[in-house]
Amino acid sequence: MAASAPPQLAIPPTLHASLIARLDRLGPIAKDVAQVSAVIGREFGYHLVEQTVQRPAPELRLGLDRLTDAGLLFCRGVPPSSSYLFKHALVQDAAYDTLLRVKRQELHARVAAVLEQRFADVVERQPELLAYHLQSASRLAEAFVYWQRAGERATRRAANHEAAQHFRRALTILDTPPESEQRCREELAILSRLTPALMSTYGWSAPEVGDAVERAAAVGRQLESSADLAPSIANLWLYNFSRGRLDQADEISADLFRIASELDDLEIQLQAHHTHGLRAGIEGYLSRRAITSTPP
Repeated sequence: MAASAPPQLAIPPTLHASLIARLDRLGPIAKDVAQVSAVIGREFGYHLVEQTVQRPAPELRLGLDRLTDAGLLFCRGVPPSSSYLFKHALVQDAAYDTLLRVKRQELHARVAAVLEQRFADVVERQPELLAYHLQSASRLAEAFVYWQRAGERATRRAANHEAAQHFRRALTILDTPPESEQRCREELAILSRLTPALMSTYGWSAPEVGDAVERAAAVGRQLESSADLAPSIANLWLYNFSRGRLDQADEISADLFRIASELDDLEIQLQAHHTHGLRAGIEGYLSRRAITSTPP
């Protein structure tokens, strides 16, 4: 179907001009097909570009043939069962760069519409594909939903690094609107899913984890309900405990006891006792080590 977005590489001006000149020499049909294909991705299938390019089939095939003959595209199979690959990311980037911003957004919106209407099975398997095109078309609310779905799907496959990337893309969308309670809840929901993915990828004490748990706790404190804050506080405790910051971990544990008491929530109370018990266990272990290591 479609794969990566244009890489936005730093192309030397002379090479960039040379690639654009090659596209121009192939004629307007081939250049148009190259531009639409560049928006779709580094790799793409015939059916998707056919639904997106809005040209008669003979013109589409002529454009694809010219690009293939010129060595700018690799072709596998025979249309309409063919798939294509830009010879190099620089070629895709050059074709993409010839589009004005408004035209890019229009094409990304067109690709998103085709994916939603005609390739539901692909969207089910690769929600990140639709998310990327929606975000590039400035349809941010819809893109947020699909980045979240992509992260959750990757989490179910234990692809934690991939999940973290998708959740982070969702968070970039939340950077734009003004803060509100709904926005805080959405951000907290994403952070609560991002944190376990980061812990599995980098370890509990990694700086990446610290950034996520500290942000989650800060967002949670902006909400009225303590129930929203408790999971973030528990993750913050785990991060500080694993870093050996026991005094800070104690303060966070006290916060959990306070929240459990306020809500009369047994689950949060269990979390609080768990944190306190681990701390006490460490102290007991260190005390025994000190006694046994003391010379007679």
